[in-house]
Amino acid sequence: MVPKFIAGLKGDVTDNVFFLNDNEVIYPAGHNVVIYNIEDKTQRYIQGIEGTEGITALALSKSKKYLAVAEKHEKSPICVIYNMHTLKRYKIIASTETKAKEFISMAFCPKNEKLLATLTNEPQQAVFLWQIDRQKHITHQFLQHPTGNVIGTQVSFKNTDVDSILVTGNNTYKYFEIRDNSSLRATYSQLSKKENNHLSSNYTAHCWLPEGKFLVGTDQGQIMLCLANGEFKGVLADSPGEGFYIETIRTYSKGFIIGGDQGKMMVFMSTGEVNNPYTRIASLPNPQADKMSLEQKKIIHELYRSKIKSMDLSSGEDTLILTTDRNQIFKMAISLLDNKNVEAVYDYLVHPFHSRGILGMDVCIKKNLIATCSMDKTVKVWSYSASNGFNLEIDKEYGDEAFCVAMHPSGLQLVVGFADRIRMMNVFQDNKPPEEALLKY
Repeated sequence: MVPKFIAGLKGDVTDNVFFLNDNEVIYPAGHNVVIYNIEDKTQRYIQGIEGTEGITALALSKSKKYLAVAEKHEKSPICVIYNMHTLKRYKIIASTETKAKEFISMAFCPKNEKLLATLTNEPQQAVFLWQIDRQKHITHQFLQHPTGNVIGTQVSFKNTDVDSILVTGNNTYKYFEIRDNSSLRATYSQLSKKENNHLSSNYTAHCWLPEGKFLVGTDQGQIMLCLANGEFKGVLADSPGEGFYIETIRTYSKGFIIGGDQGKMMVFMSTGEVNNPYTRIASLPNPQADKMSLEQKKIIHELYRSKIKSMDLSSGEDTLILTTDRNQIFKMAISLLDNKNVEAVYDYLVHPFHSRGILGMDVCIKKNLIATCSMDKTVKVWSYSASNGFNLEIDKEYGDEAFCVAMHPSGLQLVVGFADRIRMMNVFQDNKPPEEALLKY
C-alpha cells in the first residue's frame, strides 16, 4: 500500500521546507518526506524507517543532490541520506556514543557535501562530524557550559571553507575549528559583547553571509553581526527589538530576511557601509488591509496567529515558501529586486491544513469525499479523484472542538459531534440551515 496524497505538515521538524527546484518543494508530513510539485499538484514520497519514532530534522545539500533525514530512535539517533535524483537511500549513519535519542539540527558542508554535521538533543548534547560516503564518524564534541544550562538548537558549517562549525542556542554559542587531526576545538564559547551586556543570550537563529561573516538572531529581536573567525562585531541598528522572537534567517542576493512572531518577516538590504552594513527595507505582511482581497485577509489573519519556523527562496528569488508553528505552508510571490517597493502576495502552498491533531474522520460511501475534524476547532471536507487530485472543498471553524464526524452516504449531509451537542449540516447546500440537537446527561 502506497500513499496517493498526504495533507498536512509535521511542523516540529527542524528546517522543514526546501525548494528542490523551482517547481518542487520538500517538506515532512507524518512519517514521510513529501516532494510536492507546484505546477501539477502531484506528490512523491520518501517514507520513514519502520521502527523509528518520527522525523526530527532535515538538511538539503547545496547542490540539492542529497537530503539528510533525521529520525528519533529509542537506542540512538539515526540519519538517512537520500539521493534526490533517484529518491533512493544513499547511506545510513547512527551513533552509539551519546545517550541522546535524536538529532535536532543538521547541516551539510557547502564546500564538501560529503561532510555532515549533526546536533543531538539532551542529555549530553553533542555535535558530530560525519563523512557520509564512508559512513564514518570523524569526531564529536560534547557541549559544556559553566551553568549547565546548555540548549543548542542549530548547527552549521562555515560557508566559505571546511574549517569551522557553529552551534547556537539558549545560552549556547560555540565556534569550533576543525583541526588537521579531525578534532574540534572551541575558539569561542561565548559571544564577548563587552559594553553590550544587555543583549539576550538566547541565540534563536543564525545564518552565514556570502563573504564568510554571519548573523545571530535572539529571542529579543536583536541581530548580531559576527566576523568570519567567530568574533562579535556589533548589533545591527535596524534590528526589530521589542521582544520580536527571531525564528529563522535566510539570505538572498542583496541581503537577508528574518521571520518570527505573528507571521512577520523583515527584509534587509546590504548598504556597503562599514558602520551600518544592512538596512531594513520592508516589513511583511504589509498592514494596508484595505488593498487586500478577502482571501488575502484570511491568510494574513492565520499568519498573525503563527510563528514562522522555516523559509526558503526559489533560485530566481521571486517565490518564497515558509512554514509555521501551526503546521501551515505558505507560498509568496515576492519582489525583492525593487529596493524601494517590496511587495508580496500570499497563498497556501497546498491547502489550509489542520493546525492541530485530527480527532475524527469519515469517508463518504457514494462520493469521493472525506470529512475531518480537529483540535483546531475546524471541520474540513476534502474531495479526491484521479483527474483533479486531492482538494479542500469546505473549511469551517467553530467556537468549540468537534470530536467526531459522520457523512451521509449521499455526501449531502454531515453530522458533527461536539462535547454537548450534535449538529447536522447540509454539505454544498447553502440555502438549508443546519440542525442541532443538545445532548442530555
